[in-house]
Amino acid sequence: MARQSFRLSHSEPPSCLEDDEIDLPCPECPFWDRSPCPIATDPEYRSFIGWQGEQRAEYEARRDEKLDQLSKLLSMHGLPLHWEVLAAIAMEQRPDLFTSPKSVLLLMSWHPEAFEALGAGVYRVASD
Repeated sequence: MARQSFRLSHSEPPSCLEDDEIDLPCPECPFWDRSPCPIATDPEYRSFIGWQGEQRAEYEARRDEKLDQLSKLLSMHGLPLHWEVLAAIAMEQRPDLFTSPKSVLLLMSWHPEAFEALGAGVYRVASD
């Protein structure tokens, strides 16, 4: 939701939405320019923003768990692996986390800070 050139995002909601006791109007709020915040006063929308934040936190925790698991598998193997081989191992050991080989490839390619591509689909842990 955009208003007055500020963007409201589920990943970075105004801090007042996290506070149950809001003192309105919010004189220093950059999102609402000193007017009473209609979102903070709407319990349904406030609940929705909270739910979105919870969903984001769960997603990030699961992503971090996947990154850790792939890093451990590569480190335990001791050598760089082709993503298809790593995906097969990951899916066998953790079917609750990894549902397809392509999801492993995408995760590794989106996180170059964690995995270094050596070419031809071969990856190693970036800190190695």
